[in-house]
Amino acid sequence: MVHDMIHSNLSFDDYTALPGINQSKLALLKSCPQKFKFFSEHERKDSDALIIGRAIHTAVFQPELFNAEFLCLPDIHRRTAKGKEQYAELVSQNPDKTVLKPADFNRAMEIATAVRTNRHVLNLIEGAHAELSITWVDADTDVPCKARLDCWNEELGIVVDLKTTLDASLFGFPKKLYAYGYHRQAAWYLQSLRANGESAKHFVFIAVEKEPPYSLGIYRLSDDAIRLSKAENEALLRKYCECVRTDSWPGYTDGIEDISIPEYAINTMEENYGIEESI
Repeated sequence: MVHDMIHSNLSFDDYTALPGINQSKLALLKSCPQKFKFFSEHERKDSDALIIGRAIHTAVFQPELFNAEFLCLPDIHRRTAKGKEQYAELVSQNPDKTVLKPADFNRAMEIATAVRTNRHVLNLIEGAHAELSITWVDADTDVPCKARLDCWNEELGIVVDLKTTLDASLFGFPKKLYAYGYHRQAAWYLQSLRANGESAKHFVFIAVEKEPPYSLGIYRLSDDAIRLSKAENEALLRKYCECVRTDSWPGYTDGIEDISIPEYAINTMEENYGIEESI
């Protein structure tokens, strides 16, 4: 049974174990209900990118916990018998830590430094709540939901979310924001707080590039984008309920669909090979 609740000290593993739909699962449902069903029943192994991302988030929002949760792998040649033995011993001595390769550790530290030395970022995150785990039940569908927020500045009523990206510019980041569904995540996180009776007025992205000099942009998502994204989340929850009711989890199509080549390709082919229509 899921109750409306805000947890301020849950580990990521404990949050993962909480029942409820989170935004990443809702994104899977939008993409392909069959995938949603599969990964709800099978454990999904974390990719290297996700592990590095968690390291960066911890270094930015909870630097005091970093050394307790992550370990930099020393220069060990794991292809040799001695190296394998050294690595196994290191892991066994640190069972609760995530091991990072030196290059990944260094990049995480450099990105975190770039973020934390920005005065505008510090104004948002200093004294704020970090890594909040939130549960609630959607009022319209009775679906148990959950979210894990990077940062909530209660005093300002602002939810802050850190994203690493290849292009953090004002022109480039909105494209990634939409492509990866970050807009839906923003509305979801704001809703998680509002469902618990908390004030959540704005959602701010800290977009930082993955390559030196780790340039960053700070962006507030517009009220219109939040409104539309909230409506999309509500539609996806209704879709989930329908999938459960019918026990139907289709793939990318539910039957035969017409497709064509992309519009830009059609334009090019018409220009190069198009035949004039008969008069």
